[in-house]
Amino acid sequence: MGKAQKEAIVSQAIEKTRAAHAAAGHRSKRSQRGSIRDNRIDEKERESNRNIWVLGGGTVQASNVGETTLISSESAESDDGYVPPSSQISRIDELLKDTWGKDEK
Repeated sequence: MGKAQKEAIVSQAIEKTRAAHAAAGHRSKRSQRGSIRDNRIDEKERESNRNIWVLGGGTVQASNVGETTLISSESAESDDGYVPPSSQISRIDELLKDTWGKDEK
């Protein structure tokens, strides 16, 4: 593609853009930013509805926008691959009793 072809394509695009802007009228920067913010909010909402995460597993797809998907606790607990770490609370209690016991004597 030669330089002349590129310039022709670019000039056509610029003309179409200017014509579209002229037809739509002048938009202030504030109105442009407001539209961008609204679009971002809409996109985040669509993305969150599309990718609903389930603890311990993959994703659940919602069939309707705004639909709440409930998962039974039985299906969430069926993943045997996860083993929670052992609790150290009893050991911490023993250490606290030993430490506080020494200070009181």
